[in-house]
Formats: sequence, structure tokens, C-alpha cells
Amino acid sequence: MGSASLACTAFVLQTFFSSRCFSISSVSMSPTFNLGDMAAVETYAAPAKASVKRGTLVIFQLPLGSREMIYSKRIAGLPGDRIQMLQGVLHINGIPVAREKIEDFLLYPPPRADQAVPRYVETFPEGHRHAIIETQGDTGPLDNTPEYNVPPGHYFVLGDNRDNALDSRILDQIGFIPAGALIGQVQWIFSPEGHMVAPDSSP
Repeated sequence: MGSASLACTAFVLQTFFSSRCFSISSVSMSPTFNLGDMAAVETYAAPAKASVKRGTLVIFQLPLGSREMIYSKRIAGLPGDRIQMLQGVLHINGIPVAREKIEDFLLYPPPRADQAVPRYVETFPEGHRHAIIETQGDTGPLDNTPEYNVPPGHYFVLGDNRDNALDSRILDQIGFIPAGALIGQVQWIFSPEGHMVAPDSSP
């Protein structure tokens, strides 16, 4: 068991089993998560009644054929919201979400670790700030979309790696997330070296 797994297990024990650990095996949430990171998740006692806010990092489970797949994404749209991407900019209810360019991000892991891609800080209307990357600039296939109307009892989720994420923009694969599919929200991230950081602590 690696140091990140040990640290995450210790965290769960110290919080009286109200948390679970999940291993990150996708780059869809870069730069927030790196491959090999562990996420300590506070599980929802009643997912369908959970208070979920825009910007929350959530873990959810959806069927994929005969299997159940677990995903980590960020809540971008609440029930009743209208969501659209225009030239890479997220729009919520017709209003563009503030996006500020910061230093480029070096892709991880190798062999592409020397490739720098644009990184931004995105700020939701409520003030939540988080980093995103655009590996294809603002010209990727999901950077311009139709408007999505989030149905009651569902959420719209996005990956922070906007050009390399399977998320709600792809309706026939992920689509809108039922409230009952939510497992919990990410409280801490553990690196393979055992370092612990809060999500979005330094975008």
C-alpha cells in the first residue's frame, strides 16, 4: 500500500467512517487531480437530499453496460440551470463565468510532461474559484455546445481538463447526473507521496 493510500485510510478512520477513499485513474480532472492521487470523500447520508453547490467536487456512480463506473467531476449546473459552452467559456443561465488566464500547466504524466497548456482560474457566480486547463485552446469539439437544460433532481458536471473529459456535455454517455447517483464530495486530495491538500486550495 502506497503512502497516499495509507494517509487516506488513516483519514477515514479518524473521521469515524463518514469518509471513503477513491483512487484517481483519469486525467479528466487535471490540474486538480493527478494520476495516482487519492480522494478522501465525505459520503452523503441521503444523496437525493444532499445540499450540493456549484463548484463542489463530487464522486458519483453510473451504470456502464453491465458494470457500475465511478467518476469524479465538478458540479457546474444545478436543477433548472441552463448550461452552455461558447468558445471555451462556461455560461450559466446565459451569463459567462469569469475566467482569468494564469501560468501554463505542464501535462502529467510523461511522456507529455513537457507540454505546457493554457490554464485559467474560473470563478462561479457564488465566488467559488478553481483551476481548469484547455489542452486544445478554445477550439476543442466540446468548447462550443448547444444549451443544456438541467432537469429537476439532476446536476450538470464538468471535468477541469475541459478538452479531455467525459462529462455532462456528452449526453449519450454521461449526461445529467441524478441526485441519487451522488456518493459524496471530495474533502481532501492525497498525492502518491502522502501530501494532503484541500481541493482548489491554490488555483
